[in-house]
Amino acid sequence: MAAMTRPRRKGNAALPKNLYRYHDARTDRTYYRYRDPRTGKFHGLGTDHTQAVADALALNAAILATLQSARIAAIATPVQTTSGPTLGRVILHHLERAEKLHERGRLADNTLKAKHSHGEAWRRRLGDRPIAEISVRDIAEALAGYIDQGKERAAQALRSEAIEIWKTALSEGWVDDNPPAKTRAITPEIKRARLTFEVFQAIYQQTGNTWLKNAMALALLTGQRREDIALAQFSEIHDGGWWCVQKKTGSRVFLPLQLRLDVFGQGLEEVVRQCRSTNILSRYIIHQTQPRGNSPVGSPIWKDTLTKAFHAEVLALGNDWESKQPPTFHELRSLAERLYAAQGNVNTQTLLGHRDPRSTALYKDTRGAEWVMVKVG
Repeated sequence: MAAMTRPRRKGNAALPKNLYRYHDARTDRTYYRYRDPRTGKFHGLGTDHTQAVADALALNAAILATLQSARIAAIATPVQTTSGPTLGRVILHHLERAEKLHERGRLADNTLKAKHSHGEAWRRRLGDRPIAEISVRDIAEALAGYIDQGKERAAQALRSEAIEIWKTALSEGWVDDNPPAKTRAITPEIKRARLTFEVFQAIYQQTGNTWLKNAMALALLTGQRREDIALAQFSEIHDGGWWCVQKKTGSRVFLPLQLRLDVFGQGLEEVVRQCRSTNILSRYIIHQTQPRGNSPVGSPIWKDTLTKAFHAEVLALGNDWESKQPPTFHELRSLAERLYAAQGNVNTQTLLGHRDPRSTALYKDTRGAEWVMVKVG
């Protein structure tokens, strides 16, 4: 019996295939977007329902014909050779699983897009080979081609996705080993400077931007990502803390109001009070304090606006970052982890919402921006 596909979410059920609607909390409007079934990439189709439906039907007619030909070619390849399925078939299965996770909100749009891109790269390279016959050497040679071109980050991402593809194959019993995991780990040269507390203080004191100062304080106190800071609402603060559902992973993190960063001299309760002190009626903790373009007073701050405003303040310092790029707003997350780790009374893995302690460990690396102190006794 053929496997049944998972039904679409209620809000998208009546729409043509590959057309999705979503509500933008910033503008309180409903938008439509089309997901290209070949790449997983979304394309905006505006706010007009009738036009979006017509465009989606036209796109389906144009794209699905070519997609069907490619899929027929993939299906024509034997599912089971004497050595098991080809890598191309495993990748197809791997991406189908990723699509289901995305539909359930457990996989971010950009993550899905990256999986499609990396999966396609591996399919082109080794897709017609039985996966069980692909060796560590085959994977290493493929990655070496990227490294030789100076594309270490691409090689690192491709290696990581290959490991996940082989994990999918392992879970289905198609292979007994994971060759990509046996290749040498790739560590690209880090080109972005870490944010130090001294630099944070300098920016915090120099900026005259009220909402940026509030966003910086909230990010440093909580260690949350910029999208969680940008969309945080006052209604999420109740019963003694901020009940944060992280947008990227869906992790649920409760941050008590008594959470305090001693070196900063403030606690979460004080920072929330500071954000309320604008005396502007808004649902959002970080909100516009003056009208800007199409954003009225009280509207949320778009995450990219956070990044740009912080970047402008960093450049205004006039620091020499040597061969590295200046730190970004995201570096506040790493700084929070390092400061709380030094303080010693906060579980930083829980704070950041990491399931894997190795993820937290990455934030501990100061990248040479801070002195390592030798402690005696």
